[in-house]
Amino acid sequence: MNATATAPPAFAAAASLSDTIAETAVAAGVLGCEMADIAGTIEDVRKLAKSQGERFLEVRKDVAAIVDANEKIRSEAEQTAVAARATRNEVEASL
Repeated sequence: MNATATAPPAFAAAASLSDTIAETAVAAGVLGCEMADIAGTIEDVRKLAKSQGERFLEVRKDVAAIVDANEKIRSEAEQTAVAARATRNEVEASL
């Protein structure tokens, strides 16, 4: 038989309040652990986002270098074509 069932109402209320406080303490402890887990996850996501941002900047620099190299190649190819046409014109003129 439950001890609070035979106890006076004041003792029963105190026991109920004590149980409620104990349950609240357990729930607060669980919530604290969950909040710590969430904080850890947020920190992991922050680090990952920072790392990805740094990698994106590296990729952006690499792409800019490729664009510059392609522009140089285009310019040199254009100069080579002009020189080839001039040489062809000279050869045709000499024939």
